[in-house]
Formats: sequence, C-alpha cells, structure tokens
Amino acid sequence: MQVEALPRMLALSRTGRLVPLYWRAKLRQVVPDAASLLAVLFSVRGLGLGIPYLSPRLQAWLVAAPASATHPRSVHYRH
Repeated sequence: MQVEALPRMLALSRTGRLVPLYWRAKLRQVVPDAASLLAVLFSVRGLGLGIPYLSPRLQAWLVAAPASATHPRSVHYRH
C-alpha cells in the first residue's frame, strides 16, 4: 500500500459515520443491484455484439487479423 493512500482511506472510513443510518441501510439494499447491473453490462460489452452505445468499437486490424498474427508458432524466452 502506498503511503499517500493512507490519509484518503482514513478520511473515507471516518466520513461513513456522518451518513445517517437510514441512508446507509438504503445503500446496502442498492449495492447488490448495482453490482449485478454492472456485471451484465461488462459481460455484454465483452461479447462484442455490436450494440450501439453499449459495445466497444473494435479496431479493424484487430477483427481482421489472421490467427498467425496474434498467436506466434513459437515463443523464445531469454534467461
């Protein structure tokens, strides 16, 4: 862990007590739904279905690359 992150982590842990208990309970109910929504979103993006505003735009060379260009036949490691 970096030393610079420690004050931010401490501040974040202390500010949680400033949020009323009602809002913390509501947040605990919403977090699983939001995580599930993000999981579905990332899965659909990863499939590359070409859905506008949802699928990432792939580069033409990445789609049209032959298998030999992406997977070399042999790999030589130097020790």
